[in-house]
Amino acid sequence: MELNPNHEVARQVHDHWHKVAALIMVKLGLTEVKLTMADVDKIAHGNVNIVLDSRGESETGVMTIRLVDDKTANELARSEGGRACDS
Repeated sequence: MELNPNHEVARQVHDHWHKVAALIMVKLGLTEVKLTMADVDKIAHGNVNIVLDSRGESETGVMTIRLVDDKTANELARSEGGRACDS
């Protein structure tokens, strides 16, 4: 679930996950990444959230991608006008 779907950055990348994945792979020098059910299980039970952050860097065209815990994700969503989860 997106905690802040109406945020400008979320809207800009919503349908472009495949491009973000490709950019990460190119940046890391990878041509293939294998994902297993064990990998999915690592994040399936919560407390892993992805943040796309371009604050202060829009003029340079830089976006930072971070993994954060649920508490941080909810705090960021609230501070950016999103809908934080209370769970």
